[in-house]
Amino acid sequence: MDDQQSQDTEALLDAVDILADVVDIDLSSDEAVEKGKKNADALKLKFTVIHNYLKDVNKVKSVDQKLARGVQSIIQLASEAATKIDRILQQQGVKGERFSSSKEFTDLIGFYKETLKKRFEESLEKEESWYKEWVEEDFDPVDIQRKGLRDLEIVTKDKHYELFFLTKEDGTRFYNKSLLRHLRLVADFETLLLNQNEEDPIIRIERIKDHSISKAARSIKNTTRSLFQKWLQLASKRDQERIVRLFYQAYIALTFAAEPIHLIDQGGKKSCLSYFSDFQNYIRELLFDMGYGKLIDNPPDESDRFSSYFLELVHALCFAIFSQKFDHQRAISYIYQLIGKELKKNKNSIDPSHLETYHEIMEIHEILGKELNKHPSGPLFKVIEIFQQLEQHTVFDPYAMRNIGHRFFDLSYLDQKASIYLQPCPTMQERIDMAQPIPEYEAFLRSTLLQNEKVLWVNLQDRTSLEEFARCRELEKISLSAEFQPILALMTLPVSTPFYLQSEDYLKLSDKKQFKKVFLDQLLSGIQCGFYFPKDLEVDKKMFESIIDAVEACNFKDKKDLTRKNRLDWIETVYLLLILKSVEICKPRHIVFISKDGVDVGAVTMAAFYALIKMLDGKSKWKEGEKELFISMHFLPALMERERIVDLHRLNRTISSISVLAANIEVKGGKFEGIDTIFSSNFLRGLRLSTDE
Repeated sequence: MDDQQSQDTEALLDAVDILADVVDIDLSSDEAVEKGKKNADALKLKFTVIHNYLKDVNKVKSVDQKLARGVQSIIQLASEAATKIDRILQQQGVKGERFSSSKEFTDLIGFYKETLKKRFEESLEKEESWYKEWVEEDFDPVDIQRKGLRDLEIVTKDKHYELFFLTKEDGTRFYNKSLLRHLRLVADFETLLLNQNEEDPIIRIERIKDHSISKAARSIKNTTRSLFQKWLQLASKRDQERIVRLFYQAYIALTFAAEPIHLIDQGGKKSCLSYFSDFQNYIRELLFDMGYGKLIDNPPDESDRFSSYFLELVHALCFAIFSQKFDHQRAISYIYQLIGKELKKNKNSIDPSHLETYHEIMEIHEILGKELNKHPSGPLFKVIEIFQQLEQHTVFDPYAMRNIGHRFFDLSYLDQKASIYLQPCPTMQERIDMAQPIPEYEAFLRSTLLQNEKVLWVNLQDRTSLEEFARCRELEKISLSAEFQPILALMTLPVSTPFYLQSEDYLKLSDKKQFKKVFLDQLLSGIQCGFYFPKDLEVDKKMFESIIDAVEACNFKDKKDLTRKNRLDWIETVYLLLILKSVEICKPRHIVFISKDGVDVGAVTMAAFYALIKMLDGKSKWKEGEKELFISMHFLPALMERERIVDLHRLNRTISSISVLAANIEVKGGKFEGIDTIFSSNFLRGLRLSTDE
């Protein structure tokens, strides 16, 4: 795309964003109405931008349905925006010419009707049945905000999208059907952009995911092959049992998913992704089957080799699903391609400082964000997909949406090894106030229980919020259950409370002494302030004080008053040290970073934890491939699972904290002052990162 075309596209995107904002104005809000009145003249300029665009469209000889529907959506949005301004001016008592009679608007509509409308009507097909059914139903256009999902911005920024799946306590939905109509109009417009530009990068991502899942399927098969062969010799005599048939179907689907011939690139009728979804569905059905439930409730005797092997095999299979090493090479190469940068392979070039690496993360976010903004919004189309398949998507279950999480790296400590994972919350939800565990992850835990390997859950959700309380409470129930309590430790660190954000009552908490006191009170208050700590962790005032004081000694020793940024950095660093302290005390073999969907907060916190361990080793250098892995942690979860850039607020928060820490450690000759007051010297001396298999 040349510079002029890029500028034209950005101008058109901006114009449609303005139209969407105007259409969203709540007439019951005096503030919103006043803002709409002030923007009336600016809207006329946007009509001119769209008019000029349609003149270019008219030069196109052939008209396809995508182009026709997109232009029709722009015109419909323009008409709705003009009508909304008319109503605002009338409500404000403004007399004179109607806004919809302005020259800019009438010229735009006139050109469309006289020049393009007939051409496009001949090309347009009937609207999809799902959409027609929804928009023809009666809906209440008022107080959408009270219903939870108010406007397009919430969707395009991918905020609280889980509410599209869930109901309130009384069974009603969180969205209004007028929002759906608005989403569809803008989706049609954004699809139009692909008609004149290069391939949408998200389409390429689907192929990358297809390759990744095929490789994962092969690894899962190889990991469980020996156990499968043992069980298979016994299963042939019991192949009429339902759980045996379900397992056969699951294994066949897994086999097909592992075959490269089914890759999208090979032109197969059914992709590896689709076969893997079949595998997931069969495993889910098996785990919900009464036959499996009976074996769990009444463990088989050792003499029952068939049942014993079967349970071990199913649990090993689920363990293999969640413990797959993240295959980032193909995807990170594509990110570098998008931002116009080559993926360096020269070993001598991979030795940047910590601050240089963190700066590069922010640089990539800016460039990649601009690139993705030229293309249709992934989150917008994902919401449209929900409504297209509404009957199947009545439960918020990231795992069922192919978001299975991954193992990203390993670390060594105290002569032990731990694997670090990024996972969506292992629960499913139908109602906002209720959640239940997904059976696949319970099977994962049963596999670790068999091996007597401890698991640490680092839960980065806010148990004080309506949206996340049910999921947090369910994680607590699992960790306290008689079955999993021996091997499972849970730490919840809330990341959206007023204190964490330093907002509301904490906005002006600038006195350092007072901030430390309030922070300590928050930690000691536990679940009342959203925190939940492992039972093995010595949750006392002394431990919390030592961590808070260590961060002060390293980063804020010479400060009396703190800016809000200082306080945010302090909180973030304390969180990271609390996680590391839990590792030292609980001695887990598996460390799992959990957030709603394993995107944004979970990804960047895991990456910051990686950076912390690397900084604690004063002699550590960035090895070949480590920087690419670090970049992958930040960007690929959001891109692969939500088809968007990682949330800038979350990224800024963690990059800021680890940058401040890195700068102070560098000034002090590579030493984290005060760290030895928190951790034993043996623990720190043996703490090392590993990115190898």
